[in-house]
Amino acid sequence: FFENVMFWRSFLRYAKPLWYNPKDVVERLIRGGGPGGQAVAKTSNCVRLNHIPTGTSVKCHATRSVVQNRRIAYEMLNDKLDFLLHGAAAKIEERRARKQKRADQRQRRARRRDAARRQAELQDKGNEAAVEPEANTEDGVAGTTVCVPAASPYVEKLRRQRAERRLAAQRKAAAQEQHRRRMQRAREDVDE
Repeated sequence: FFENVMFWRSFLRYAKPLWYNPKDVVERLIRGGGPGGQAVAKTSNCVRLNHIPTGTSVKCHATRSVVQNRRIAYEMLNDKLDFLLHGAAAKIEERRARKQKRADQRQRRARRRDAARRQAELQDKGNEAAVEPEANTEDGVAGTTVCVPAASPYVEKLRRQRAERRLAAQRKAAAQEQHRRRMQRAREDVDE
């Protein structure tokens, strides 16, 4: 009993407004499943909550601790009931929208990075020079001009990194060559 009172005090202190009456919730401890061996198979640390008026049920077996699973389960139930009562204005929907927005931003950034990387590769292959318009052509029409946009900071960073890698590889090759020569001289000295 004391553990339950302490749980509710800590839960109510930090939780959002409750969308249910705690007396309407039936809590059961059941055995969880999944990996974990004896710690999972012989202990009842999975929490299942049933909200009687709505028939909503939630099951949580996120950790091995009953107290933590209970706290998480009550938060999940609160979010579910919030969604049932308020629909799209619910906190769970706001969180989902924020998550989707972050994913979209990550995708956009990745596309920009890929485009900059492709541009850098093209420019490294020698396609960065613009074609000058031809002044005198047979039909009197000037040639085409290819305009290359100014390199972005990301492209400059890629170029710097490539140059540093090339330089490091050259230094490594030079050090290996020096070592090989020293070893060859040492062998020659031993042979004499």
